[in-house]
Order: sequence, then C-alpha cells, then structure tokens
Amino acid sequence: MMRAIVMVPLVGLCLAGTAEAQGTRYASGQVTYLQKEDEVTLALVPGSTFDVDSTRHRRGATLTFTPAGKPGAAPTFYLHFWVSEGKTMIAALEVRGGQGGNAYFDKGESGCTLTVTRLDAQGVEGSGSCTGTFEGGGAPVASFRFTAKQ
Repeated sequence: MMRAIVMVPLVGLCLAGTAEAQGTRYASGQVTYLQKEDEVTLALVPGSTFDVDSTRHRRGATLTFTPAGKPGAAPTFYLHFWVSEGKTMIAALEVRGGQGGNAYFDKGESGCTLTVTRLDAQGVEGSGSCTGTFEGGGAPVASFRFTAKQ
C-alpha cells in the first residue's frame, strides 16, 4: 500500500516534465535553403515547437518544413537548436529527400553558423550558413533562412 502512495507523486512529476518539454507550438512559417545550387522554399509543418529547458537555462526550437507543410512529405528540412548565454548550438540540421540528396549536419565537419534574430513563444526567425561537408551522401546545405509563428 505504501509503495503505491510513493509511486503516484513520481508519475505526476514525470508527466509535468514531459508537458513542459513539449513547449509552445508554432502554426505557420517557412524555410528557404540552398543545396546543390538549387534554392528551395518549404512551409512549416504545424506543431513545430518553441522549447524551454529550465534545468540548463536555455531556449530552443524544433522546426520541420515540407511542401505545403504536410507531415511526411518530401523534401523535408529539419532544424533543432538551443540558445544559451548568447551562444547558439545546432543539435540537428537535416534535409531528407531533396534534389541535392539527403544531408545530415555533422557538428565537426559541416562548419555551420546559425544566427537567431527572434526566439519566443510567438515566433522564431533566423538564418545560417554552412561551409563543410554533411553526412548522408547529399550535397551540403550552403545557406538557409527561416521563420515560424503562432
């Protein structure tokens, strides 16, 4: 009996942590990226998120873009990043099914920089460029600019 009483609060804490990690959802936006000398513009998949990691004192976003903003469509541009103490860290940058092939960001090889000009629950804006190679066999993403908003 006492074991069940202890378990209930722990489950509640886990669920609260999961809800916080999901963040605020963005509804519209777009990305334009350059890969293999082709400029491609894709729409935001609704449900992309603004995230707050209160443990590490950082804010971030997880954004997915496809044609017409439909989940599962190709090509797909995926970007996940964090901003902490003025530093921007790319966790993932991927193009899947693009004309330049599949390209996956490699922290040590891709040589990417990301500038975030807005990052809050109402919207996110930024741009980036990459000078190195990507994994996956596809052409590197040379540059990109993106927006997302509620």
